[in-house]
Amino acid sequence: MKKITLTLFASAAMLVSVAQDGNNNCVWSALNTYNTGGGPEDLERAIKCSDEAAVNETTAPKAKTWFYRGELYTLIFLDKNLKTKYPTSGFEGVKAFKRVYELNDPKFKDWDEVNKYLLPLGNAMFNEGVEQYNARNYAQAYQYFYSIKDVNAVL
Repeated sequence: MKKITLTLFASAAMLVSVAQDGNNNCVWSALNTYNTGGGPEDLERAIKCSDEAAVNETTAPKAKTWFYRGELYTLIFLDKNLKTKYPTSGFEGVKAFKRVYELNDPKFKDWDEVNKYLLPLGNAMFNEGVEQYNARNYAQAYQYFYSIKDVNAVL
């Protein structure tokens, strides 16, 4: 009886762990589909998975979780249709990449990929700051310009 109980408990614990990594797999799958010719609906599908992975105690300390989140929100911010639907996506992307940097995970080797997404995000954030400044939305412009500081810290 003890062996059965122990086996069931171990199996349940393993399933919960695998299910939580499933959120990262969900985000990766949606990003992969989008990058190979998918549409904006793929990015929107990944938002829920990314939000769950970011708050879960097993996936939140992983650099991959935050890298996928940064990539996701960068692609959303760079998409003209989704940018209006998710106006804080640029800030979310910057925060996610900053979190990757802060974690300093020695297993994380995709820094070239971070730069691939962070450079266009930084440029787009700067351009949005200029647009907000020209529209005399100084508080918004300040937020966009201030986020460049975090982009530079990661780069």
